[in-house]
Amino acid sequence: MRRLVPVGIGLAGALLLALALPAAGARSSLAGGRAAFERVREGGGLTEAGWQRLIEGQQAALASLPEPGIAKAVAVVLQSRAMGLSGEPAVLLLERAREVLLSALEEAPADPIGWMQLAQLDAAMLDVAGSAASLAASFRSGPVSPELAVQRAALALGLWDWLAEPMLERARRELPPALRIDAAALVGVARATGRLEELRAAAAGDPRASAALERALAAATSPASARRGAG
Repeated sequence: MRRLVPVGIGLAGALLLALALPAAGARSSLAGGRAAFERVREGGGLTEAGWQRLIEGQQAALASLPEPGIAKAVAVVLQSRAMGLSGEPAVLLLERAREVLLSALEEAPADPIGWMQLAQLDAAMLDVAGSAASLAASFRSGPVSPELAVQRAALALGLWDWLAEPMLERARRELPPALRIDAAALVGVARATGRLEELRAAAAGDPRASAALERALAAATSPASARRGAG
């Protein structure tokens, strides 16, 4: 069980699920309220009644218009709600989110964002084999996807022990551009999962990535950062 802990830590440390849906909000106004959906995507909270209205509205919209984009938006909301719960209620929401995502991917399998979302969902459920397979599918369906670089790299760090060598090599190539985009997020995940050396090794041949990594490490270990963590 201890080997599974870094997966959850890596996923929670990154909290990048909302960023994996750059286009899903277009029809979210049909599904329970755009403002509430955007608040959830940005990590905000809702009241219990607000969550219920949003979930019911999204699921009603999906039933009347079963499009992959709406399905992905529904899955975001279900997983976001599950993160605030525990036990069977959380598991049921995660399982429903997974069903919705799989139906969307059946309709549009060449969707790197959808596969990345499924990979993160599988990781949240501690299904490391499923998460690794979905991450690989995201790479296959969108080999060059800058908008997913940080999410893929963060999840790969959490799954490192479970990735086959071809996927590890792909992850190593993804780390430098991801560091140039958001080194702080990756440093947080790497520190939580014990993968700082892998992060440094991947950045070694890229001066900009190395510089970004060292700046993020310095910021993460500064006295001010330590005080904030203690508070």
